[in-house]
Amino acid sequence: MADSILVSVAKAIVEELETRRKAGDFEISEFVTEWDFEGRLDDRELTDDDLHVRVIVPRRWDRIQRDDRSSLEYIAAWDIDVHQKLGIAQQDSTQAIERDELVRLTRLVEQIHEFFWGTLGEAYLELTDHNKNADWLDRRDGIEKQSEVLVAYSERYLREYRQFYGICRELFQVT
Repeated sequence: MADSILVSVAKAIVEELETRRKAGDFEISEFVTEWDFEGRLDDRELTDDDLHVRVIVPRRWDRIQRDDRSSLEYIAAWDIDVHQKLGIAQQDSTQAIERDELVRLTRLVEQIHEFFWGTLGEAYLELTDHNKNADWLDRRDGIEKQSEVLVAYSERYLREYRQFYGICRELFQVT
């Protein structure tokens, strides 16, 4: 059974991030890359110190329109969450989270977004199980919604859960 297009794009994003991670394109190279549905995992219940980069399958399409007589064009936004439970190793002597650790993690959120802006702004993801392509979009493409860093870090998650949590939203058009 073939995946839905929403899931196929999420898997293709994970695959591309993994390829870039292994190639050393990100300053941080030790992270777990996965895809999931929103709300299925509760970030507050992370039990390990691993850094997670998770691609969230959107709940709906932002727009579906006819591309030509025989095909449809789909547009949706995939959130990419970067999160890590911060333990003793990331604390200074006052038990505050080390500033350098927050700088590293915030930079990873930026680098992921910059990757899509720079690399996929000129290319696309192939969805072989649907014989379609997913093209990255932003306002330059005349779309109201845009690809952006939604949260560089969450102060609430740092304070209440001792977790780093950042999100970038990447918009794709599937044709």
